[in-house]
Amino acid sequence: MLQNLNGIRKKHLRRQIAVLTHLNEVPNIQKLRDIIKDPKSNDYCLISDIFDSYSGQLSSTEFSLNKLQSLMRQLFVTVDQFHARGVIHRNLSNESIVFKEKENSLQISKFEHSDFYIPNKHLDDDVGYLCFKAPETFMKNYRITYAVDIWAIGILLASLVRLSGIQSKIIR
Repeated sequence: MLQNLNGIRKKHLRRQIAVLTHLNEVPNIQKLRDIIKDPKSNDYCLISDIFDSYSGQLSSTEFSLNKLQSLMRQLFVTVDQFHARGVIHRNLSNESIVFKEKENSLQISKFEHSDFYIPNKHLDDDVGYLCFKAPETFMKNYRITYAVDIWAIGILLASLVRLSGIQSKIIR
């Protein structure tokens, strides 16, 4: 997949490259393969994985209870691994997680807003989709923590449970 970075500030580009390079060993994330620069336009492009068994974004797929449990376990393990490496995704949503049906696995992508967690470092709160944002991000002077990713996973889980129609199997 080719991601054109025209218009992205150099600071953000360097951060995204640093994050993806730092997470290279983490399974289930989109890997950075190369960076190219167009000599005519001076635009940079990131080359990353292509989803050859792409089934769709999670929001367009119905799952059985067992499959949903397996995918959520993969998601929590993957997020825990990049949190353990000091990275906050900040934009987890149904559009940043791709379900690979043939492998029965998922892959996290869209690391444009990711950053390294530094306590008390102020990050731009205005990223991500409104329905996936943690409530505390709307408070004045709030400092972003790993909790924003966990909140987004909870919202994703609730939407997938509802989409798959398995509420009655979970809530008894």
